[in-house]
Amino acid sequence: SWPDVRMSTIFLTLIILCLAALPAGSLAVNASLGSAVSLTAGVVTTIDFLAGPTVIISSSADCEVTVSAFASTSVDLPPGYTALSFGSNVGYTFTTNPSSVTLTKLELSTPALSIASAALLTGSVQAGCLQFKSTISAYGNVAIKSYNVSTKQITVDLPGQGTYVLVAVSQTQEVPALWGSVEFSAHSSKTFNYPGFSVSYNASAAVKVTVAKSHSTAHATLAPEGKVSLGEYFTVTANSSASAEAVLKVKYTQAMLDQFSVSASTLRLAFWSNNGWYFEDAGFSLDTSAMVASQTTTRPEAEWTLVAGAGGVIPLLGSLGTPVAVDAGAETSIDFALGPQLKIKSASAGKVTVSGFASTTVALPSGYSAISLGANVGYTVETQFTSVTMDKLQLTTPALSAAAAGQITGSVSAGCLQFNSSLSAYGKVDIESYDVATKKITVNLPAQGTYVLVTVSQTTQIPSLWGSVVVTAATRASTYNFPAGFSLNVDTSVPVKVTASWRNHTTSGVAQPEGKVSLGQYFSVSSNASASSSTAVTLKASYTPELLAQHSVPASSLRFAAKVNGKWYYEATGFSVDTSSRVVTQTSTRLSGDVEWMLVGGDGGVTPLLASLGAATSVQANTETSIDLDLGARLLVKASADSTVKVSALVETTTILPSGYHSLSTGGSVGYSVETSASATTLELTSAPLTAAAAAQLTGSTKAAVLQYDAEAKFYGLVHTAVNYTASTRQVALSLPAQGTYVLVAASLGAALPTHFGTAVGAEANVEAQFAYPSGFSLKLTPSAPLSLTTSLSATTTYAVKAPVGTVPLGVYLKIEPNTTASVSATLQMQYTASMLAQANVSASSLRFAFYDTAKAAWTMLDSGFSVDTTAKVVTQTTTHFSEWALVGSGGGSFCALSSVSLASSYFSGWSASDICASMGTALIAPDLPDAPPTPEPSTPSASFDWRATAKGSACFATPRSQGKCGSCWAFA
Repeated sequence: SWPDVRMSTIFLTLIILCLAALPAGSLAVNASLGSAVSLTAGVVTTIDFLAGPTVIISSSADCEVTVSAFASTSVDLPPGYTALSFGSNVGYTFTTNPSSVTLTKLELSTPALSIASAALLTGSVQAGCLQFKSTISAYGNVAIKSYNVSTKQITVDLPGQGTYVLVAVSQTQEVPALWGSVEFSAHSSKTFNYPGFSVSYNASAAVKVTVAKSHSTAHATLAPEGKVSLGEYFTVTANSSASAEAVLKVKYTQAMLDQFSVSASTLRLAFWSNNGWYFEDAGFSLDTSAMVASQTTTRPEAEWTLVAGAGGVIPLLGSLGTPVAVDAGAETSIDFALGPQLKIKSASAGKVTVSGFASTTVALPSGYSAISLGANVGYTVETQFTSVTMDKLQLTTPALSAAAAGQITGSVSAGCLQFNSSLSAYGKVDIESYDVATKKITVNLPAQGTYVLVTVSQTTQIPSLWGSVVVTAATRASTYNFPAGFSLNVDTSVPVKVTASWRNHTTSGVAQPEGKVSLGQYFSVSSNASASSSTAVTLKASYTPELLAQHSVPASSLRFAAKVNGKWYYEATGFSVDTSSRVVTQTSTRLSGDVEWMLVGGDGGVTPLLASLGAATSVQANTETSIDLDLGARLLVKASADSTVKVSALVETTTILPSGYHSLSTGGSVGYSVETSASATTLELTSAPLTAAAAAQLTGSTKAAVLQYDAEAKFYGLVHTAVNYTASTRQVALSLPAQGTYVLVAASLGAALPTHFGTAVGAEANVEAQFAYPSGFSLKLTPSAPLSLTTSLSATTTYAVKAPVGTVPLGVYLKIEPNTTASVSATLQMQYTASMLAQANVSASSLRFAFYDTAKAAWTMLDSGFSVDTTAKVVTQTTTHFSEWALVGSGGGSFCALSSVSLASSYFSGWSASDICASMGTALIAPDLPDAPPTPEPSTPSASFDWRATAKGSACFATPRSQGKCGSCWAFA
């Protein structure tokens, strides 16, 4: 009927409008509890269950999901939790098919609670949700999203498929938890109950806590020495470093005790730290009735295990200056953070405190030196026990530093002194051992007190004060020890008077070399020794780790620096750093007059040295070193290995300079010779100031340049690195390509650039560049784009054919290699000599440049652009390309008589005259002949033989054909 049609239309319209209101990629369906619903991967589906919940769900893959009613709990809920009723259900079970599918969203909105259930949610009682794990018969808390009081509906984001129960719970109730789940604890204390384990957490800030359980550990040791683990390991982690206090509780069973044959009274909770298992010194309790072991701790984030056993040593962790509780009758080993280990045993319980002893207040006896133990030189041990006598009180130091351990060698041994403060005196305590491998000293202490660890030496030196020291005998080497760890060893040929003084600042000028750090140790050494007397002085200064840390410098960088002419310099040799004894040493001959020394460090800056021209100077490998030379010259060098460097003055040039170049004088030289015994990665030269006359040449079209002299070729080549000229100081500076002899010159703009073969040179686009090379070769080019090229000279070529046919090579092969294929206009010129002509037996007029044509695999000469100037003895060739070129010639003066011929209908049609000339002549190549055929068996020859007849199917006489390179030869094949 019409009303039915109208109602159907309205209903269909409502459905369409509802579907249109859903977000893209969403779907809404109706279903019944217990029935499977198909899900499409990535599609958010809203499922309304008849008389049941609403579920918003999406999955990582196509699957089916089934939501079933959970009528009642088969395992009792945790204490304080009450199930909420939804008609006949208390929760729901979610399963997928296949079960491996991940649910990327799972939001549950319950139907309205019953009136009785809703009435439970008042005051401090709130709605909650528990996940039930049937495999371990345990519940874990799931935080709800909201509870709508008006609709009486609970909404919760579920972590995945499983069974969930809706509950009412008090806000103060302990929270059930599952292994690996994440729980939250704010400022107030919160307890999380896991199966057989609980942790009560009280953090100073909100923290996320996770507990995992395992039946094994990744550590090599399963439990403290002498103890046995009950086979359960609990790892507590938190996402915050905020301070926290926690109480851990582990439930044990009699079966566990029986399995490991241990007594409950020996149970302890141990934690892993610093590569070992430790106990807390307090806070442990045992409830044998409830069979629960508890531990209060301020470091809960660790791996914990319940151990038992009466054997072994009790391992504890302690902090210097903080009392540690010790049980009666049990040997206890206390590891102090960044400190020693103390093993203690007493008949009574008590406390022990170990504090660092930073420095001695009374000087050690002669021959004893305190060993640095980090920030300490010893320890003070205080005990609080009822029993006065200690059964054991053994101290083992932390591992000595490499520097400290290095002191204990030969006649120097480790020792221990007990300090008696009332007597201001020390008493010797024999050490138990010094372990060279672990670098640890062990000593049995007689009682509580203060102990200093020392090195004991039989040698003594002369103690000295800041003031006058007189060397009373000639040729006598004496050592004088001053305060602040400074000493002088003076060895002179005559008696001298030496005075030393100390300051924490320099007397004048700059405080330290550039790029270095002053350690605040300045020593002024004065003597009456003459400059001509044979005098050697050795300076030594002690340093401490604290001094290095204060100035942030490594010990290996420490050096003595001397002030000369207001600047700080290092001595090139005679220095050393003994990191074992922490002593810096410098041997020098600077003792005449007043010399100020300082202790510096730091890897920054350069090593400043002072040297004379012509004198060899030592430099360290891979260290940038600045050498100040006579007259203000300077060389910055960095060598790949320890080496010697010598810079000598070049008084005059040995060969005439190239045209357009004139030497510049510094007064004492026109250049420098630089020698290094190892390859240098840095070689930067700064000249002495030019004379005023030389500097006056550098105006207008003349600029400063540097030429490198090749003694073998007797050729000056331009150094193509940037040359910097500072007009204010009149100094020339540049980076040298290698050791060698260098001349300072004034170069006229436009002069050809003298260049060594093998040196890369550059040319600008559309600008003519000229380069002059050794052996009389020059190159002029104008490229269409910027380019760089390298030219090399060789007496031979790698190609099998050495020259065009009919010519003789003169042993001049030039390989010109640009870095681009840009078009270029170039002119090649080569000077020749009479000896070159005589040796090759060619005439001057026949000389030509030939290039190797790789496409034809042949040497080719251009038809034009060449000339021979027999007066200047120069061969010229213009070209538009680069390759390998050779200088060739012949005895006849002309390579080919062909010039302009008609070749239109001949075999040579399309060939140029030079192509034809290149093909003339005969190349004699030995054929690859087969082995001699075997001797035929005797046979009777035919009565007659016609040689014109075919043989093996081929005519013996074929059409004549060209023989290729032979050119004029034709033959029958």
